[in-house]
Amino acid sequence: MKAAILVVSKPSLSVNQAATNRLKNFLYDKNIEFVSETKTTTKETETIFSLEYSKNMADYVFVLVDKKSYSAFKNAFCKFFLTDVSENSFAKTFAEEMSEGNKLSKEALENIKLPKGSKVIKNPLSTFFGFIFTINNKEFIVMPNDDKEVSKMLEESVALYVENCQRTNYASVRFKTFDITEEEIMERLEGLTKNKHKILISADVNGEEGEVILRHKVDVWREVVKEFEMEVLKRLKPYIYTDMNLSIDAYALELLKIRNKKVSFVENITKGNVANYFLNSKPEAGAYLNQALVIATREGFEENFGIDMQFLKHKRNEDIAYEVSLKLLEYDPENIVVCVYGSSVQLDQLDVAIAIADKEQVLIYNVQKVGSPEEIDLFIKQTTLYYLIKKIKN
Repeated sequence: MKAAILVVSKPSLSVNQAATNRLKNFLYDKNIEFVSETKTTTKETETIFSLEYSKNMADYVFVLVDKKSYSAFKNAFCKFFLTDVSENSFAKTFAEEMSEGNKLSKEALENIKLPKGSKVIKNPLSTFFGFIFTINNKEFIVMPNDDKEVSKMLEESVALYVENCQRTNYASVRFKTFDITEEEIMERLEGLTKNKHKILISADVNGEEGEVILRHKVDVWREVVKEFEMEVLKRLKPYIYTDMNLSIDAYALELLKIRNKKVSFVENITKGNVANYFLNSKPEAGAYLNQALVIATREGFEENFGIDMQFLKHKRNEDIAYEVSLKLLEYDPENIVVCVYGSSVQLDQLDVAIAIADKEQVLIYNVQKVGSPEEIDLFIKQTTLYYLIKKIKN
């Protein structure tokens, strides 16, 4: 299970980090993966909800709202989800218990109004009651942003609710994608996102690597789910590289294990970043890395591989990557070698050739990317391992 945190406050107010930290500890204790934290204001709530609801991969969205924004937030929440705020009978009972027979204050009367269809979260320390709103298998859990109150509500109410949810039989299917945006995924799946079986489809893309999740209750007939899966596969087939729940680096490692192969890398302008990306995929990755070379100069290529300087000076990136991969293969003929070679890189632009070779063939790819240094770095790492995956599978 995954969770996102949304913190809502007035621009003039500082965020109560203690409450957020308490919530993160709670997620850790419950073995719920924390995926993102977003800070926003009530005015921006609708836009943020649109992102959290339609794109975020989280099963839970925990919302912490400062008390001065609580009423406005509830109205914005209801506007987005097309429901109304009304007096909640359970919240009213809790408030009356706290007032010990006294007339409810104006603040308490406002606080017992919650979105229709929501479940109240009892607050033992004030009348700022939380609520849980469920839609399409996604849980929005809203609480006042006060660390003591959040702690009590998590301990006395939310923990039990989450444990019950975890016991509820939900199932999910994941497809890993490459080189397709979230918008393109949802466009290709148009017509499937709203279905009578309430199978929830969500997508998340980080760089070139993405994930599509189909989530449903287990009481949906397996035949229906399988038919749904096949339709998703049909529409996204060119972009799906596995249905295993593994990142692109971890999947490359898994395939090497299955094939009982090792991989060697040689890089110049990428400075060993691709090899390190693979090496950090899992602790056992080192056992499947034969060697990793970083050669920054033409003299280094001449010294290590005996490639003539004039050849390096006048040939294209793909010719050099091809030649280097063959030379490296001479030392390691039973495994796979990867060469990432570029003549130069600008701050916002990358132009390299990637050679993936074994004793049967050498595959060459020309790769260009424009973006920030961080975007370029992630792009070349993911792209190289994607081509490595294609080589191993073929």
